[in-house]
Amino acid sequence: YTPSSFAEMIIKLGRWSLRTRQSGTPGAGLFPARATFATLTPDFVLDLLLLPLVSPLVAAAARFRRLVQHGVLGFYLLYSSLALCLLLAYALYWH
Repeated sequence: YTPSSFAEMIIKLGRWSLRTRQSGTPGAGLFPARATFATLTPDFVLDLLLLPLVSPLVAAAARFRRLVQHGVLGFYLLYSSLALCLLLAYALYWH
């Protein structure tokens, strides 16, 4: 037996809220040689809320990374020094 087999009764009670999907093939005959049973219960917060909300941000970050990162150390040092200069200017003049 697998954990899916033991959890089947509990999953059936909460199927309306858990959105559990079941799959499997029943065994044939009195003593079947092979039978399968599997369940998949998606994580509500991760699969149904966070991933759909965050995936556009991930795609935008990947496009930005392709624009900015070229593998040249001099550009990275230039980006870092410009960011530090802007932060220093902000700290000195606007605070």
